[in-house]
Amino acid sequence: MADVSSVGEVTGVMAPVWKLCCKKININGAKDREDNMIVTMFSGSKGGVGKTTIAISMSIVTALQHVPTLLVDTSMDGSATGYLLGNNVEPPHLGDLDFVDGVSLRSVLRRVPIIEGDGVELTIAVNGNQKSLRNIRAVADAIKRLNDFPMIVVDVPALADREAVLRYYPLYEAADVIVAVAEPNTVSIRSAVMTFRGKHVVAALNCPRPYTPLFVDLYRKYMDIIHKNYGIPYVVVPYSKTIGLLGGDTIGHFGGSKLNIVKNAEPAYVQAITELVKLVLSKK
Repeated sequence: MADVSSVGEVTGVMAPVWKLCCKKININGAKDREDNMIVTMFSGSKGGVGKTTIAISMSIVTALQHVPTLLVDTSMDGSATGYLLGNNVEPPHLGDLDFVDGVSLRSVLRRVPIIEGDGVELTIAVNGNQKSLRNIRAVADAIKRLNDFPMIVVDVPALADREAVLRYYPLYEAADVIVAVAEPNTVSIRSAVMTFRGKHVVAALNCPRPYTPLFVDLYRKYMDIIHKNYGIPYVVVPYSKTIGLLGGDTIGHFGGSKLNIVKNAEPAYVQAITELVKLVLSKK
């Protein structure tokens, strides 16, 4: 395990449904990998599609398998950092690092316990305070060198234009799998799912707000066509009323961390995330 410091207390017990779903995943091989598997998130120019929530949820699934898992927060607002550790994480943050004079990515790693007293935890590279990454190529290279984390999930902000995509491209170039997160609408799907056709891509058709079943089924058929023509597999992630609370000021009601909201998500949501992780793992 990486030599990192533990920041904050995350209280509460993991909902049993996560454990039951995770038992169905066979990722024992991941524990024995000599290198790491890098999964980079993408949503095109569209923010608010639930990309960060899915990144956190996927990280929980692999961490529950006792696979050392690293979640890398590259957004200026530190969304993943805030969800897991609150908004007052002490520096240094990822945006502070210039990677010269021996500066290491390990200086921004923090451990987050998932199940108290059971040794189940995930690690996050923290960011925030509106700090953009100084050297994205150096960050990508540093991630690739972290061979003590068999699973690394990289959360990237929404990228508004081609210039932004090119700036963050080293993180996609380093990826073994890209998880493209889109809402059930044509613009979101085209922006997220069809950008990296030359890489291993897995799509999440996510419902961050309630949609009618008929509406979701319409875009499920659209994703079936994309799967048939381009070989991009996908999972429909259903709306979760509990997960929707992540966007509000609810931290005081969930033991001091929004992680506890994720822990109590509805079974259908957890099952979908489990299936998404299985698809990702099948790609390498």
